[in-house]
Amino acid sequence: MVYQRLGRYLLLVEAFSTMILLVGCMSATYASSSSSSSSIPRSSDRIGSMCGHYPPWNPSPNIDENGFLVPKYNRVSGEWEKEVKLRKKDRISLHNSPAMIRQVPGDGNCLFHSISVAWAHATNGTHLEMKSPDTMEWLYRTSANLRQLAVDCLEERRKLLFLQGHEHLKATDLVEAAAAQYGITGSEYCDLMRQESYWGGGPEIVALCNVLQRPIHVYELHVPEDDNDDDKQRHSRKGKMRSYYRKGYSLSSADSPHSSFVLRRMACFGSPKFDRSPALHILSADSRFPDLRPGEQLESGNHFLAIFPEPLSASRKSQVDEEEKKHLVRGGGSNGGRQNMDIDEDTVSSLRPGWFGKLWPTQ
Repeated sequence: MVYQRLGRYLLLVEAFSTMILLVGCMSATYASSSSSSSSIPRSSDRIGSMCGHYPPWNPSPNIDENGFLVPKYNRVSGEWEKEVKLRKKDRISLHNSPAMIRQVPGDGNCLFHSISVAWAHATNGTHLEMKSPDTMEWLYRTSANLRQLAVDCLEERRKLLFLQGHEHLKATDLVEAAAAQYGITGSEYCDLMRQESYWGGGPEIVALCNVLQRPIHVYELHVPEDDNDDDKQRHSRKGKMRSYYRKGYSLSSADSPHSSFVLRRMACFGSPKFDRSPALHILSADSRFPDLRPGEQLESGNHFLAIFPEPLSASRKSQVDEEEKKHLVRGGGSNGGRQNMDIDEDTVSSLRPGWFGKLWPTQ
């Protein structure tokens, strides 16, 4: 039974092993000292240097004056989701549903900025006015607070953190695994992460969804592929581009929800445990996005942005509800008595060289 549970968990992790690679915000620098901590990425920009400068991101014809990307992008579920006990209704409603994306400052705090922006909308129902100095001051202050809350949570060594599906992990195991990628201790990792402009990633997202008790769903850029392409084309950039044009996706069209890329869900941290609260949605992307063509993006994102899904239309909501009813009738509405799965320290240590290490890449 233990091996079966571990096998299911490994299958899950393998499906999204590239998620939440430690990301930062556009302009980064690495310390040149021989200190072991010098390998942790930190932005060369600081909050103080961004104040009074607008826009606080790289100007782009594809981003409006308030930070919203001009085209809309469709969201799709990840292939790994079928292996995780998530709500069927959520997967149904996600399929090809459009969403807006919003840029945030690239000062090394982009993870916390994107969560702050998404959280403000989720709690107040309105978008932040980025052109207001008072709003930007609130954003910087809130992001700094979220950073401290995340590290506070990670320092509770015995705390059991909920991941997704029915998986849990001790905070100490999560921190030690992250720190091991840089050859430092967990305490050193937390001390550095408390400082502004150090790039946040997987551990901090997991911590914040547990602190806020709200799911945080993470997406990546994905290029749609033609199901009729042969395997060689499917795994080549040239094949992807041909597929892209045959499907009629525009590289610059502002009125197409399929513009350029689709947003494929990488992880549903906090679901289904915290699903009573609407999820926050963020995107891990190449910092050059949206000013790059499909196939040119980095394999792993280095910048976070906020995502705002559009509300379902009445007809679409009715369709989703009907599909959910059919699913429940077929007996897919429960977890079949499956117990929460705790991953102990020995298991983490044995797996760390493989999938676990992929959450925090080295230089």
